[in-house]
Amino acid sequence: MRDVYRSRVVVAALALLLVVGGCAGGPPNPTTRPGTHAQRDGEPAPTSTPVTPPTDIALGPTPAADPVSLTVSLRLPGAPVLAGYLAGLSDPASPSYRQYLSAEEFGARFGLPPAEIDRVVAWLEGGGLAVTRLPQRTSLLASGTAGQAERLLGIALADRQAAGGRRYHVPVGTPHIPGELAKDVAAIVGLDTEPALSSAFDGVRAQDVPNGAMTPVDVARAYGIDQLWNAGLHGEGVSVGLVALDTFTASDVERFDRRNGISGPPIDVVRMPDALDAPGDETGEVALDIQVLRGIAPSAQIVAYEASTNFGSMAPVIGRIVADGRVRIVSISFGLCEKYYPDDVRRADEQELAAAYAAGISVFVASGDNGAYDCRNLQLRSGPQHRDLTASTDWPSSSAHAIAVGGTYLTVRQDGTYLGEAAWTDPLSGGSTGGGLSTIVRRPDWQVGAGVDNADSNGMRQVPDVAGPADPASGFEVQYTEQDGSFVDAMVGGTSAATPFFAATMVLTQQLAEREGIAFDQPLGPVLYQVAAEQGANAFHDIVRGSNLLEDAGPGWDYATGLGSPRAPQLGRAIVDFLAR
Repeated sequence: MRDVYRSRVVVAALALLLVVGGCAGGPPNPTTRPGTHAQRDGEPAPTSTPVTPPTDIALGPTPAADPVSLTVSLRLPGAPVLAGYLAGLSDPASPSYRQYLSAEEFGARFGLPPAEIDRVVAWLEGGGLAVTRLPQRTSLLASGTAGQAERLLGIALADRQAAGGRRYHVPVGTPHIPGELAKDVAAIVGLDTEPALSSAFDGVRAQDVPNGAMTPVDVARAYGIDQLWNAGLHGEGVSVGLVALDTFTASDVERFDRRNGISGPPIDVVRMPDALDAPGDETGEVALDIQVLRGIAPSAQIVAYEASTNFGSMAPVIGRIVADGRVRIVSISFGLCEKYYPDDVRRADEQELAAAYAAGISVFVASGDNGAYDCRNLQLRSGPQHRDLTASTDWPSSSAHAIAVGGTYLTVRQDGTYLGEAAWTDPLSGGSTGGGLSTIVRRPDWQVGAGVDNADSNGMRQVPDVAGPADPASGFEVQYTEQDGSFVDAMVGGTSAATPFFAATMVLTQQLAEREGIAFDQPLGPVLYQVAAEQGANAFHDIVRGSNLLEDAGPGWDYATGLGSPRAPQLGRAIVDFLAR
């Protein structure tokens, strides 16, 4: 499968001479499978159009000595009561209200008994694989050689070469699980390592944000973040997690720090077994995420969890974040058209996201850059080629245990203070803030408020939850080194810029809470909706212009910008006061 979107649009150095303001944009080609979609009123008729066939090349069997990694997603015997427990975390009438669990407590309450996990581990290790256990008992991480995996699972692995040149392998056949272990193993994922991301670099003329692309100071002034800085809040003592499905060049961070007068701690890198050894196609995305996080919360410790851009990568990296227990806020700028996401991989992801939610970890995820039509750039790796033009949302932003971040176009006054925003939409290019109704995930009980119940509501999860600057025409200033060694000084936009923006704003809120002795131990999804219900426009900029190419922005919550963008000082104060109750 392919095309975990990495919302990003870049304008090269010459564009910095223009007047600008905005974010990241553009999913590339996913390789996927056909699916179904319930058409909504006002939605274009389901359409399928031919697209250019993929150019991936079959290379033959994977060499037996090549390293491979995989994830064994474990059955949760406590699953029948897990949903009720999670729903009760934000319900004052529930006995589980605010009863958050560590990874170990989650495993003991909902996971398999240790003896049963031992049997699965013994099977994997008996096949020569090295195994890492997670305390939340949601999965096992295994690594070894291609030959070992093939013999153990009764499959073959075949190498292919992606259009961009990267070599990857895919499984041939279905992994075999011994009968006595079948009741303990939910799925084996991660054997398909096809690159799931591709880049979209588009030049834009930018207006309304002074002095070229937005610097950290520009962003801070527009959203009132500078008021938090003036109060001594820069992220000191707080760690933030970043899912980085590539790596970065350390000198780029040093250059960014010098340019912006930042002296934060070095990036702490946690490498997953499949992490890249050198910058790849998505190194610009990782640079964007780091620099937006660092620009807004300059003294925070960024913990970059590096993995590869393949399907199955979300489950192990999220599982590792939960197991480590180091961060309360996570930023993810990757996703894939929901209805084409492999079911077994999505279920594996969801178990890890549920454990994160139970631990009080807030996972912010970009909602995508194709508006309401996030499947429109799909390709099948083999067989018929089609582009799906029905309305669709993204995974994992549509998870009820994530916070989906949409995008806006920002305008400011001459002094740089906030003037207004509109939902990011560009009908000509098709780039737009992602949003809509999930066809898989039920709407969580906490997603309530003005605008949430509307003519399109059907009981399914509604995306996005919040928004931040994302239009490439009001983009962030980013500098990074490409994989070929060339240096890029760029203006970048998309919901993958809005996401670290919102996450970093919440890092400052976490610091405020902890400075006042208030535990920052709750997932922020329910909190944001509660604060919106109580504070409304005092905490959020209610964005009423623009669209997601299908639904218009409007008063209250909407399918383009969710609750809106943050009035940073007021929203932070309201969240801290809520947590103190």
